Amino acid sequence: MQKYTVLIVEDEYNLRHIYSMALRRYGYKVLTAPNANEALKTFSKENIDLLVTDIKMPGKDGLVLVKQFRRMAKYRDTPVIVLSAYGTKSAVERGIELGIQSFLAKPCSLDELSLCVFKFLNMKKSNGKENNNNHFTILLYDDNLKTTDIIFEFLNEHFYNVLLANNFDDAVNYINNFNINCIV
Repeated sequence: MQKYTVLIVEDEYNLRHIYSMALRRYGYKVLTAPNANEALKTFSKENIDLLVTDIKMPGKDGLVLVKQFRRMAKYRDTPVIVLSAYGTKSAVERGIELGIQSFLAKPCSLDELSLCVFKFLNMKKSNGKENNNNHFTILLYDDNLKTTDIIFEFLNEHFYNVLLANNFDDAVNYINNFNINCIV
């Protein structure tokens, strides 16, 4: 049985913890991030099979995060579930444009979330849209965050896997643990 990886992006610690524990019980590998910036780092380090995100968070909101997620070549077809207490009409319309599969009112029941995750991962499996890890991998090494954000976004639109290192130790770690085809 394939062990799917789910990323939960939620700024409320208790909800993030409860949702992750519930999904782990069903055998999923669950990663968590407290905000969009941490989630972006996770996108480059891991292969995410499904994204669960809140909308209203400090910094970037969840819909901006989904837009950046969708622009990455390897995540164009990855299912996205939005959890939000702020399900406005405009947010739902923006979400539909971004290809979000489901909106769940938060706090949602653990059964509802688990069922939704199961449904979309099984649809992904039956549609044959599994991640293929045999693609070109670029390591972007730069400590200037403004420049890095722009280049990182551009490269993710065009290449399957882009890793971001902001310091020497991260760069060495990536080189030792990933098959890097190019360093920029």
